[in-house]
Amino acid sequence: MLSYIQRNIFPPRFESDAIHVATTTIFTLDALVSWNFHHLVKLSKKLAVNVTNLSLGYHPIEIVTPTML
Repeated sequence: MLSYIQRNIFPPRFESDAIHVATTTIFTLDALVSWNFHHLVKLSKKLAVNVTNLSLGYHPIEIVTPTML
């Protein structure tokens, strides 16, 4: 979670979004499902999260809306 904030993927005030992404990553889930278009379900966020995950030795994740499933 801290890596996402340190790399400015999520500002500190959106720590809960970073926690959701970190939980999805650490528990090796394939996807994070959210309606949060403003902070989570954005291509730029997904790419930044996955670059961070891969650089730390974790797998990439999908960040999608329920309708995308």
